[in-house]
Amino acid sequence: MATKTVFIANADSYLGRNLGQHLAKAVIGSKQEAAEEAEEGEEAPTGPTYTVVGTRLNSSEPKPAWLAQDIEANNKDAVQAALLSADYVVYDLFSSEAAADDATWAVGVLEAEAGNFGSAKTFLALSQLLTWGRTQPSDPDDPDLPLSEEEYKRRRPHSSYKVHTNAEKVIIKAGKKEDGKLKTYVINSGVLYGAGENVFHGLFKTAWQLQQPEVPVYGGGENALPTIHVLDLCDVVLCVLETGPATRYIVATDEGQYSLGDIARAVSEALDSGKVRAVRKEDALLDTTCSQLQLDTLLLNLKFDAATVKELAVEWRCSGGLVEALPALVDEYKQARNLQAVKIVIAGPPASGKSTTARDIARHYKLPHLHLRGVIAERIARLTASAALLDQPRPEDATEEQEQALEQAQADKDELEAMQASCDNGRYPDSDVLAWFQERLRTRACRNQGYVLDGYPKTEAMAKLLFAEPENADNPDPALLPEFVFALDASDEFLRDRVMNMPEAEVQGTHNTEDGFNRRIAQYRAQNTDDNTVLNFYDFLEIHPDHIDVTKADPVLHITKAVGPARNYGLAPAEQQEVDRIHAAKQAAVDQAEAEEKAAQMSAVALQHAQQQEEWDHKLDEVRRQEKEMLEEQSLPLRNFLMKHVMPTLSKGLMEVCQARPADPVDFLAEFLFKNNPQID
Repeated sequence: MATKTVFIANADSYLGRNLGQHLAKAVIGSKQEAAEEAEEGEEAPTGPTYTVVGTRLNSSEPKPAWLAQDIEANNKDAVQAALLSADYVVYDLFSSEAAADDATWAVGVLEAEAGNFGSAKTFLALSQLLTWGRTQPSDPDDPDLPLSEEEYKRRRPHSSYKVHTNAEKVIIKAGKKEDGKLKTYVINSGVLYGAGENVFHGLFKTAWQLQQPEVPVYGGGENALPTIHVLDLCDVVLCVLETGPATRYIVATDEGQYSLGDIARAVSEALDSGKVRAVRKEDALLDTTCSQLQLDTLLLNLKFDAATVKELAVEWRCSGGLVEALPALVDEYKQARNLQAVKIVIAGPPASGKSTTARDIARHYKLPHLHLRGVIAERIARLTASAALLDQPRPEDATEEQEQALEQAQADKDELEAMQASCDNGRYPDSDVLAWFQERLRTRACRNQGYVLDGYPKTEAMAKLLFAEPENADNPDPALLPEFVFALDASDEFLRDRVMNMPEAEVQGTHNTEDGFNRRIAQYRAQNTDDNTVLNFYDFLEIHPDHIDVTKADPVLHITKAVGPARNYGLAPAEQQEVDRIHAAKQAAVDQAEAEEKAAQMSAVALQHAQQQEEWDHKLDEVRRQEKEMLEEQSLPLRNFLMKHVMPTLSKGLMEVCQARPADPVDFLAEFLFKNNPQID
């Protein structure tokens, strides 16, 4: 079977990327044979797959392997050539601001050239139910009656998406010519979910990060949201391209009948506390994490009976809807977004810098920082807040939920009193502390993001109990075990000097006094011998501790290098701006200090050069003076000799030359000197 080419506009968008990958792996003709294979029980067909070409929104990124040809979106001639050479053309009307206009232009190009086609081509537009946003129920007396795709001619769009509705109309009309050379379809999908999320990403991200106590529900959450998994929509597209159904306007949704509130609560229960909070539409506009398009989509209130997709050979992943498939969607979400828990243990002797290092690492990776004081303080605060409910007047007609809250408040009050009774000078029983730490490790925050354990557990026995499975204390629970263990090392002398040199303000109210340090270091060395140390527990499980000599290396730099980049969400835009501002301020200060230091160095060098030049000039003058004196002194005997024996005769000879004026003065002077040469004794 000959290969077929599919052109996808904006192939790197959320939908375009998933559709391109799906078609690039799909065997040509597989949907045409699907019914026969299902009846005969044959194996899945094999053969050539589709060739995917298209444009991209961000051409600066590397071209994905499944995209056979990357066409420059701004080069209309190249795009037109690709359209005319492709067997199928797919445009997502909502993939960019200009996508609807681009789709209208593209279908116009194909319509104008349809008479020259050797074989029929298919143009398929992917739209969203925002083009039905203000459509009223067909029966006013029965508002719950679902709409059908057959009613598409009376659809009324949301006011901001009329251009998309007009594009749908132009595309449907272009495929109504009798020659059948150009087939056109519009697939209007429910709200897409899956593969890392798009519209629902804000709900997933809020629940995952646990930075807010409840997941937001915009507009109250009673509105019905038709949905479909993005990969199910991709399979619907494949079915339409291959089978060419008679219906040209198709609504694609799954069978899930859920409201926005149902979806938000389900996401919160899967990733967070299960709590949601209603957000007014007016306040939702202030949410910078949700675009206007996403907000308009989440506020849709429509019910549909998608008849055509039920007749297609779609291999459904999530036919029952988002809520039913949520466990699998959470795994998809984490994999697509590369969200992995980072679990770190930092051990070491007192004053080795465990808490400071753990705090900095927790901030760097945005992880819960678990340390003894913090865990105890959090538990007391939670129990105190819960027990305070008993101080309020008891409602006469309390609901079941209120009764449960009161029972929990009484239990928390009893536990708080037991804690106070068991406290010995700020110390609690090891068994209680162990249970509190274990409960904290099993929270969603630690399961989602991970943790940084600061100096706990302290012994091998504690570690075995802390990380044990609930049903079998002899087996460690893989969900709790750390991925990295770092041991900070230093000599007792170094640690003691560090404590003694601490400012008084930092020592006050802590164990870092001389007596306190001596007691703690002795206890630590007793609990951590070569044969019996908490590090042996990790070593036995092949979580080999990484030892860091704090006297030679920066523990934070060492740990961040060993752990690598964050496996969680980066900073929020506002946080990133603040980090950038602080970084820029620090860099400016460094640059200014370097410039001042350089200027000072240059000034010092210039002054040194001036001093050296002055010294050199002085020495040179002295050398010249001495040389002159020496030459004068050396030339004095010669001068005396010349004045006494040479100059008198030479002077007479010159005078004779002047008087005689001979033809050859030099010869005359030589002859004179020869005759009158004085004899020197």
